[in-house]
Amino acid sequence: MRALAQWVTNNRLVTILLVGYFFLSLLVFEQGRTIENQRSLIQQLFGDSIALNLAKAHQIQQKK
Repeated sequence: MRALAQWVTNNRLVTILLVGYFFLSLLVFEQGRTIENQRSLIQQLFGDSIALNLAKAHQIQQKK
């Protein structure tokens, strides 16, 4: 444990870069999840829009 603490102290720049890289990797992963969730939501909204347009068209046909 003491050797690790000494290594971190001696290699501060490397340690900072490793921590930064870790957080950047987490950010990229979360962005991927967010994009997938948004894609799913857009597909659901598109399906709802189609269903609403069909219902409106059916209602217009019934009024004629």
